[in-house]
Amino acid sequence: MSLIEWNDNFSVGIEQFDNEHKQLIELVNNLHMSRKSGKGNEKIPELLSELTKYALKHFSAEEKLMTLKRYPFYEEHKRAHDQFSLKIVEYKKLHQQNLLHTNQLMTILRNWVITHICNIDKKHETYLK
Repeated sequence: MSLIEWNDNFSVGIEQFDNEHKQLIELVNNLHMSRKSGKGNEKIPELLSELTKYALKHFSAEEKLMTLKRYPFYEEHKRAHDQFSLKIVEYKKLHQQNLLHTNQLMTILRNWVITHICNIDKKHETYLK
């Protein structure tokens, strides 16, 4: 079973971003499935790297559109992206040092994805359409 199931509550009404959000959810679900299959510790560094790269690509696309549309809360949104980018590197290091258990990491990632999409990204839904 997936950790996060996509539903219409996640939609921001911009197909490109919805597709990218689905991919982010899939990457988090891949981490979850690796953990459940007993391969979490060996797969997590690779999957976290993939998640990080994809998130940065997605953030760049969002930020580009926000700049183009002169989104008034761009700086706030960019800060959220930048904070996550720094945190994911920190989480990866902590996990490698066995200071962050895989279950804790999965909870953090799940909560971040849901909160970011449903609370932060939803704020720009109407403005960017």
